[in-house]
Amino acid sequence: MGAVFARDGWRWPGRHSRLLARLDDAAVGRDRIFEYALCMAFLLPLLFGVFSAVKSQRMTLESNGLAHDLARMYRHGVDFSTPANRGVALELARGRGLALGGDGGTAILSRVRVVEDADCRHCANAGLAVFDQQIAIGSGALRHGQTGTPPSDAGTGLVRDPANNPAARARVSEEEVRPGAPAWICELWFASPDQPDGIYVRVAD
Repeated sequence: MGAVFARDGWRWPGRHSRLLARLDDAAVGRDRIFEYALCMAFLLPLLFGVFSAVKSQRMTLESNGLAHDLARMYRHGVDFSTPANRGVALELARGRGLALGGDGGTAILSRVRVVEDADCRHCANAGLAVFDQQIAIGSGALRHGQTGTPPSDAGTGLVRDPANNPAARARVSEEEVRPGAPAWICELWFASPDQPDGIYVRVAD
């Protein structure tokens, strides 16, 4: 049976027209699947990137809040060298969705001051910022503090003779510590799958 001419063009009568319609529908379906797959190939990496960025931003905000809390507590006399107060720090981190210890993260608490004439007249570190104490919570081997790593007592974190020990010198800014105004510094580092170097924050109180 041949094609029939209609006012709006050529048509194939009967089952032939139905077969062509099915073929057209199948072709349209394949085109839609291809378009969907192409869109997903672009959208999935974009969505993953947005999710990773939001997650990293949240971790940074929580880390900054935790660093402020620990530095403030340290300034007000909380001794983080004791197991009980270390446990408090771990709980504070856990409450913010962060993990101190293991391969997850570490906290480094440092008390820093400037050596003055009242300490001694001819100190080797006169006029310089030095560590009085440094305490690591979690695995200190994961990350060393950017302020420095002084030789300190393993139990108390106290630094021996900081006024004369060159190894006790701290890398801090004038905004963080000034003569007569010691600083209590908290450095935090957390592992992050989205950031090769992890997340690092530093707060001075």
